[in-house]
Amino acid sequence: MLEDREIAKSSKFQDSLQRAFNASVSGRKSSPPIAALSPSDSLAFRRTVAAQSTQASSELEKRDRLIGRLLLDTGLRSGELLKLRCEDVQDNFEIKPGKFLAVLKVIKRPNDIQDERLWEPSVKTLPGPIAISRKLASELIQYISKERRAAVDRRDARKETPYLFVSHSGRQVGLPISYRNLNRIIAKLRKASAVATKISPHTLRHTHFTELRDLMDANGTDPKEARRLLQERGHWSPNSSMPDHYSQRHLAEKQAYFVEKRDRILDED
Repeated sequence: MLEDREIAKSSKFQDSLQRAFNASVSGRKSSPPIAALSPSDSLAFRRTVAAQSTQASSELEKRDRLIGRLLLDTGLRSGELLKLRCEDVQDNFEIKPGKFLAVLKVIKRPNDIQDERLWEPSVKTLPGPIAISRKLASELIQYISKERRAAVDRRDARKETPYLFVSHSGRQVGLPISYRNLNRIIAKLRKASAVATKISPHTLRHTHFTELRDLMDANGTDPKEARRLLQERGHWSPNSSMPDHYSQRHLAEKQAYFVEKRDRILDED
């Protein structure tokens, strides 16, 4: 029999080993940062998803193109897109008195116990409207009233899911798509656009904000104003460093440009 002091010491040693083991298991190497698509890859992907809806050969193709456009044109996170409801698409939202826009309303709703998905998506950012083109809003509304309606009607259920994007075939027809479905859709769109670079929904988010920051820089937008616009568009908190990430990338590119220019001048001398 061990004495009380030895038992306590042994228990403490076991706890320290358990903590070390847990830290070792959870201590993964950080994955490389997700980069935005190159201008040429972004253009190829945009041409694929921006094709007119009348050219879509099936319900699935129209849905998938709309998803690709939404991610690239808004910078939505996966969870935000999967949590969009039909009512969140508004083509005549009054942003201020007398000023109307087409918007997506990102809303941080409580957990939905009736959400049929195994892993319920979540909205992590601050709530608020995201401006979209009226053309995109119109096509989303058409999808809701036609292709989505047809998929929901094929499901023998008393209650319709409120979520915007649903499955159009199989056992899950009429039910909201999952994270896994979304990743497969993006992979299919990448293949259709002949982009060699691996693409995820988050890649498209980075591409959106990179291109937005490029446009601001080309228009001579004040850096502070650019940061504020990015922060509002991405629904980041005021203390978030994410808007600065895109500004820092610009500074690095400008430094590289001037260094290369200096080297060319020195070589000529």
